Amino acid sequence: MDLFKKMVDELKNETLPVMIYGTNVIAKIVTDYLDQNNIGYIGHVLDDEYYVEGMTVNGRPVYPINSYISKNKCVIVVAFAQMTQERENELRAAANVKQLYALDFLGKGALDNTDGQITEKFYEANKDKFIQTRQWLCDEASVAAFDAYIDQKMTGKYRKPQANKPQYFDDDVVSFSDNEVLVDCGAFDGDSVISFVSELERTGGSYSKIYAFEADERNTEKMQENLSGYDNVSIVAKGVWDTVGELRFSNAGTTNSAIGEGETVIAVTTIDDTVGDDRVTFIKMDIEGSELKALQGAEKTIRSNRPRLAICVYHKPEDLITIPGYIKQLIPDYRLYMRNYSSAGVEAVIYAL
Repeated sequence: MDLFKKMVDELKNETLPVMIYGTNVIAKIVTDYLDQNNIGYIGHVLDDEYYVEGMTVNGRPVYPINSYISKNKCVIVVAFAQMTQERENELRAAANVKQLYALDFLGKGALDNTDGQITEKFYEANKDKFIQTRQWLCDEASVAAFDAYIDQKMTGKYRKPQANKPQYFDDDVVSFSDNEVLVDCGAFDGDSVISFVSELERTGGSYSKIYAFEADERNTEKMQENLSGYDNVSIVAKGVWDTVGELRFSNAGTTNSAIGEGETVIAVTTIDDTVGDDRVTFIKMDIEGSELKALQGAEKTIRSNRPRLAICVYHKPEDLITIPGYIKQLIPDYRLYMRNYSSAGVEAVIYAL
């Protein structure tokens, strides 16, 4: 069942005030979605400790939630990703809350200005490929993660099980040794490089070289500062693609900076062109929907080195089938694993070993 459609159908017949619970990034996804579906809402509610008198969002008032629901009957649409089951149960039981809609709006807006859902129509049209991808997965935890991810994407279910391990460097899946060479695509401000080195230190491994690709100039400036104490890290201030050239880019200064959008023109390159004949042992990608193109630009490196791969597959509905399919095309005997690192429909990673 598509819970987004169910919510819209119900809200169109609702007579009580509709309130948005939250005021930050996901609140914009929620309000845009309600506006697109002609659902009126009164304003926002916020946890009392974060409320400041006189707050507004897009001209609509903000109220402290406990005070508001103590006096007013209403319907609430949740606009943040992490709400405990205890808090959800508490709100559902509140006398003046007729209905609480907690849906995966973060996963729905996984990439700016796109709908990240896997629809029933899309699934049926590609069913054979989804079945094949599932069959390629090498352990029960991967199959469970795959099934939970698809269920959430198709329905909008609010939360799913997630791995409590370092994303990309999960020791339930990958192990490390000496002289690792990491290619980090989407290095942001250096956080994933730091996580990688920490895992090496924890497990007794070491690295000889790290390539850190990041197209957003604001992020590379932060990364240079954050990684100033690390040796043998080459910061590549370019986007990762399947060709060398220039492309449009949205330089958000966040983890959502992406190729193919915005007015900024940036240089792009390929992994093959950058590393040449150098040895590579691990490739990580989280590049806002450019993963398949970047993998295609790493064909020579992957074929010659057979590095372990940790590739995000949540930015586009087709990523979950096209990325594993391309990986298996390059190296048929790669073993594939999948883990989810968020209770929302984001941070899903396919590993190839």
